[in-house]
Amino acid sequence: MLGFDTNVLVRIVVADDPSQTEAAGAVLHEAALQGGAWISQVVIVETVWALSSRYRFDSRQGVRVFA
Repeated sequence: MLGFDTNVLVRIVVADDPSQTEAAGAVLHEAALQGGAWISQVVIVETVWALSSRYRFDSRQGVRVFA
């Protein structure tokens, strides 16, 4: 099973760098083919923090990413 880190999740959500977004999308696609991916609680918290601090998502938007 693949594991996602914060950078992959942020790239998928914000799509701010075309080459990194494409690479993250490829990892997401591979995870779907393998039956899913593992995301730690730390990665979830870091992702919400990155989205709110760097990309100005409010906390509800950051949490909705995982809903």
